[in-house]
Amino acid sequence: MSSICMDPAAGPQNSRSALDHVVRIHDPDGENIRRYMELTGLPFGTLCLESGLLTGEFTGSECALVPSDVLEMMSAGESPLVVPHLESGRLFYSARLSGCRDGARCAAGSIALDQPGPPSSDANQYDLLRRLLALAEAEVERVRNDPSQELDDLAEQLNTAYEEISLIQGILRDLHVALDPVELVHLCVNRLHRVIRAEGCAVLIDSSRHASGLALAGEVNLDEPQFRRMLRRMNAAEHNWRQPMVRNHLEETGVSAGCPHVRNLVVAAIVEDREPAGWIFAVNSSDRDEFGTVEASLINSIALILCTHLSNLKLFSEQEDLLLAFVRSLVSTLDAKDSYTRGHSERVARVARRLARQMGLSLREQEAIHLSSLLHDIGKIGVEDAILGKPHKLTPAEFRKLQLHPVIGYDILSGLSNLEHIIPGVRHHHENFDGTGYPDGLSGEDIPLMARIIAVADGYDAMGSDRPYRDGMPLQQVESILADGAGTQWDPDVIAAFMAARHEIATLWRDSPDRE
Repeated sequence: MSSICMDPAAGPQNSRSALDHVVRIHDPDGENIRRYMELTGLPFGTLCLESGLLTGEFTGSECALVPSDVLEMMSAGESPLVVPHLESGRLFYSARLSGCRDGARCAAGSIALDQPGPPSSDANQYDLLRRLLALAEAEVERVRNDPSQELDDLAEQLNTAYEEISLIQGILRDLHVALDPVELVHLCVNRLHRVIRAEGCAVLIDSSRHASGLALAGEVNLDEPQFRRMLRRMNAAEHNWRQPMVRNHLEETGVSAGCPHVRNLVVAAIVEDREPAGWIFAVNSSDRDEFGTVEASLINSIALILCTHLSNLKLFSEQEDLLLAFVRSLVSTLDAKDSYTRGHSERVARVARRLARQMGLSLREQEAIHLSSLLHDIGKIGVEDAILGKPHKLTPAEFRKLQLHPVIGYDILSGLSNLEHIIPGVRHHHENFDGTGYPDGLSGEDIPLMARIIAVADGYDAMGSDRPYRDGMPLQQVESILADGAGTQWDPDVIAAFMAARHEIATLWRDSPDRE
């Protein structure tokens, strides 16, 4: 499934074949079509249910063909209709044409499907769009029968439906970047308050499942214990949370005892594993005495989005843990093969992650660099034991064989889709900034940043650690060599970050549990 993209400028696309020329046709239903466009903000045209031709001003009076399977559904008579069509990447919709007695035509249009989103959230969007079309359909018919009636009430309903769609779409867009539950909760509560007619909104997260906390927006003079007391008084534990809870005239009950300013509430649960993991509240209707189904539906939609995203985060975290365990098992295999460098990858990973943080990279980028560092030498599994364990300096021929390990590592990991994002660090951590490195002779910023960071961390640990043929260098000497190699062997920006954090890095390196 996908989320809908409100793009009024976009016209319908023909999934079978686009017409080769522009056909200009007089639209006898133009007034109704324009009214649908004004009421919904969506592109509309006139659809001939026999031929499948869709014409209208929103495409510059061009014709387009509606996909045959969509046309068949629209011809069945249900109205309004919303049909996602994944093959063409469009969301088609139709509504009744007032005054078209033979049923041969209808008002129709399409908008682009956006990025994939949670299925339950898509269903809510489609339901909101159907509601919007039903209101517009009723208004078009009403104007035809009684053109003098005021439009204010219906216009307000249409505006509310449109705001709901915009709110949900905006939150879904941010799901791709707001991976942190606390960040997403604050985003939801602030956007919800801008749309819903309530004095304030709140989201309360259960500490037993996620980082606990209370996020507030608007005028909400309540703390977490007060919200929890009201939930107990409303028998929240016994409520069927498939539906939100609406409570009006609380001043006449004991629910808001101790909180006399709370007149009414809407509460929806964020359900995980069939149990509430948190709640969303709207507090005190701001434009009338009671909350109703509109506010309840909107809050429930946001609760479903949060529920889906929090569940996805839990699965993602479990997958990350499994992946890290798999990576550490590979590293253990390498350590068993090359006992003299045992712990090298772990130390490089610690230093590289600290460098990434010093350079202002995101948490996701820091995690990727840490993982890539753990596996940067995994290709040594394919190098002869005699070369890895040789107690003397390698011959040129032996060194050439050792130089194959970045490519061997790349070949080992390239078939693992979950590790694709870390492969650049494995293949390119021996590239030099001036282009004299291996295996591909890359230079400057053509070398992936991940690899440039790992190269500095790798050099730091390699020079500072004991080897079969030499003792480790003093860290002051290591730092001097790194500084001298800025711009030739190493990226000067990474070296600058290293120098800025060198004292903390030295402590981090010395305290590594794998150093004897």
